[in-house]
Amino acid sequence: MANESVIDNLHLPLLASYEWCKRFLNFLTGLFFRIMLYVQSPEGPQYRVTRMFIYPIKSCGFIEVNKSWIIESTGLRFDRKWMIVNKQGVMLSQLREPKICLIQPKLNFETGNLELRFPDLDEVCYVPLDPPEEDKYDSVEESESFSKAKVYNDNVTVRDCGDNVASWLEMALMTDDVRLVRHVDRYAKKDSSQ
Repeated sequence: MANESVIDNLHLPLLASYEWCKRFLNFLTGLFFRIMLYVQSPEGPQYRVTRMFIYPIKSCGFIEVNKSWIIESTGLRFDRKWMIVNKQGVMLSQLREPKICLIQPKLNFETGNLELRFPDLDEVCYVPLDPPEEDKYDSVEESESFSKAKVYNDNVTVRDCGDNVASWLEMALMTDDVRLVRHVDRYAKKDSSQ
């Protein structure tokens, strides 16, 4: 169609706030109503999302998801929940480590794992999709299981994904002192007295 516009890639910011997501959804709602007006008019353009992608690990490969994908308070489900950091806890990007774009993730809901593959590396790395139960409470700052990582100018609370994953990353990227960390989703612990 001559008057058709297609949004090929839609990227939500890493660690988007709840307020940002709310504004984004309001934008989409407004866009939907404007689209409906255009669709009814033979003169106006038509918009549609034809494909949608998430990046489970920041700066690594993408996964195409269906159009009914879940939007959580932090953005699209599993989008940039993990990142690779150096020994100082600073996020690695493709500018610093171009090979990380070759890490190809796959969501395996049957096994409950994020599977990582790398060209010419036979070994597959498995990372649990769901965070440990203790990540879901607001006492994470008190636990030794958590640390801080730097994403651009922000410090975020993360949980290390373990030595096996780190060894796989070091083998794939042929570099030392890199770790995979997961952003900690914090939910307020329900007060049983209420």
